[in-house]
Amino acid sequence: MKTGKRSHILKTSRRLQQLATLSLFCLSPALAQESEQQALTTPLIFDPVLLEYASPDAEDREVYQVRELTTLPSRRDNNTEPDMQSLSLSVSEAFRETPAQYQEVIDSLEIEGGVYEQQLSEAYLSLGSIYQQLDEHELAIEAFDNALHISRINNGLYNEGQLNIVSELVESYLSIGDFMAANQQQEYLFFVQQKLYGPDHPVHLAKLLEYADWNLHAASLSMGYIPNIEALGLRPVPQGNQSLIRSIRNFDNQAAAHLFLASNAYYQILRLQRTREQISLNQDTDSLQQIRSDLDLNDSDLDIPEAEKKLAFTHFLLAEAFENVPQTANMFDTDRFMMNFSDGQNALERRLSYLQSSGGSSLDIISALVDIADWFLIFERWTSAEEIYAQVLELMESNNISQIPGLAYPDLPVAVPSYISTFYSRESNNIAPDEVLDYEGYIDVRFSLSRYGSPSRVDVLNRTPNTLEDTERALMRMLRRTKFRLQLEQTEEDREEYSENDYMLRYYYTAQPQPDEDEE
Repeated sequence: MKTGKRSHILKTSRRLQQLATLSLFCLSPALAQESEQQALTTPLIFDPVLLEYASPDAEDREVYQVRELTTLPSRRDNNTEPDMQSLSLSVSEAFRETPAQYQEVIDSLEIEGGVYEQQLSEAYLSLGSIYQQLDEHELAIEAFDNALHISRINNGLYNEGQLNIVSELVESYLSIGDFMAANQQQEYLFFVQQKLYGPDHPVHLAKLLEYADWNLHAASLSMGYIPNIEALGLRPVPQGNQSLIRSIRNFDNQAAAHLFLASNAYYQILRLQRTREQISLNQDTDSLQQIRSDLDLNDSDLDIPEAEKKLAFTHFLLAEAFENVPQTANMFDTDRFMMNFSDGQNALERRLSYLQSSGGSSLDIISALVDIADWFLIFERWTSAEEIYAQVLELMESNNISQIPGLAYPDLPVAVPSYISTFYSRESNNIAPDEVLDYEGYIDVRFSLSRYGSPSRVDVLNRTPNTLEDTERALMRMLRRTKFRLQLEQTEEDREEYSENDYMLRYYYTAQPQPDEDEE
């Protein structure tokens, strides 16, 4: 991953933490109310550990011996971390006088060259960027609009200089929660890029990826799914305050349109990527590196397996869209559901084939095979899923790979598909796996998994005395909405088969939902 892409992810990570919460609003009023409450406070996180409950004592059947088989990040000294509040204040202090200084420059340029002086476009762009850093996004939008207007007057409607201005407009519109305006600017940005570069120009590839990722991310959020940014390699969509929640909820009827745009874009991306690869085969290494440098292409811009996985996720969402409309379901919708199942399967199989033929690592190839098994499980092709999971275990053994999470019983259940973050998880709240959290208590649960990976016979075994009923209900809802990867175990006949054993987990939780003040 190049530094530019990494810095963009870091820039938007704080906003993504709020965006992970807003997608819950699409599921139910009760969950919406709960998530809105959490968005304003510390998020509720459930962190699981695997448990072993020993048989009850013969004399006291109410006493159990409990042992944790897995661990969570332990407390460590964090005194060296910077004071983020003080840091934020110092940044604001540093820029306090800057807008006034830029305004003086703008006034001077207008006096000397008129209101359409070409240098004014750059000055307004700089002024808008300063307002962005101060979270004054309404003023930033006004400055960017002025910069864009002057750029068009001096350089034409489709000049390259306006691209950065439009990108900044998208950022500020998202930050004030105006998703529709942000989407309009994003569509315009892609339109101008097509005019400038043409659909087959290599420079267009990176822009097309941004456009496809934008549409995929917007569609998944409006459908109530939280995409796993890291697992997908998705270019993150920045987001702003709570007003964005209402904006995306009003926009969710456009999810299908976003998905069709994303699907078409990813197919075009794959065609361009394969074309670039064919050119690469006829170039020496030095020439190829020079071409890539001239075109400013990242490794991820030429990542065919990554694009195939995003395409599969797009078809998953399209299949979900047609499956979840029973009131209008007809044979046409059923056909489209099956078509998206097949198209997603084909994308994952092409990904596997590419990794095998291009010298991919054993771990990458096996992980791609796991994704295919997960795909069959999601669409309830249980027999095919079990066969591939068993094949994965054999390949792991022959390649000395010790573990694929959530595959060999007993292990912590892993939610599928891997490119969606589960509610109340670290991933959906943009919290690193090794970050130490403060827990308020825990809930011990036991459940079985059906052959389709859905929890059944969910029982609460124990909980800390301070556990609220709302916290327990949130955990139960999360479990019942989640599908987990099948876990296999070795039989007496030395075969790998689906495990019908129970799973016992302890879910440590952070801040609990606050009870309504009107309730007694």
